[in-house]
Amino acid sequence: MEAEVAGSSPVSHPREEEWPSGQRRRSAKPFPVKLRDAGSNPASSAQQLMKNHINKSSINQKIKYLKITLIIGLFIASLSVINDSFMFYKAEKTLFKLKSPFAVHPILTPCFLGFIGFIFFLVWLKYITQKKKHYLFGKMYILLIGAVVFGWYNVAVEFITFYSKGSYIGCSGSIVKTPFLSPCLFGSIAFLTALILTFRIKKEIKD
Repeated sequence: MEAEVAGSSPVSHPREEEWPSGQRRRSAKPFPVKLRDAGSNPASSAQQLMKNHINKSSINQKIKYLKITLIIGLFIASLSVINDSFMFYKAEKTLFKLKSPFAVHPILTPCFLGFIGFIFFLVWLKYITQKKKHYLFGKMYILLIGAVVFGWYNVAVEFITFYSKGSYIGCSGSIVKTPFLSPCLFGSIAFLTALILTFRIKKEIKD
């Protein structure tokens, strides 16, 4: 038997207290760490506000250019439809018949469909901007693809007819001496420009 050292007391090791649930109580709590909120940084907040302002300004500018493009296209199509109407009325003395051996009725020409298309897109653009439903630019983009395909198909037909036969009756229902001055060409350019602007607007809205 080992002798106890005089004047010393038995060493007692600390024991963790048992809780009724069987878990042991920890002797110390972890030091709370406060995470920094990234949005509380004034510099980053100012940069984000500036970025949003620039993006909104860019979108509004492209919407303005889109509106101007559609108005120009509507003006070109309107001149063609008005000219076709005068020609048909001069030949038949009425607009309430569709067939004539001397002229093409304006509502049977591709230019008339382009005229309706420009009105439709202008009204839809006004609705989108007034109601702030910018997500509809995606659907407008899809419909503009159809308008571009339709317009450039008629332009291709005019060029093929011109180089094979010379002067011909164009998409406006009147005799065309060169497809480079055809209303369909200018209308198709307007639709293509509108398509590009709508794509840029749609992309910036998503970003």
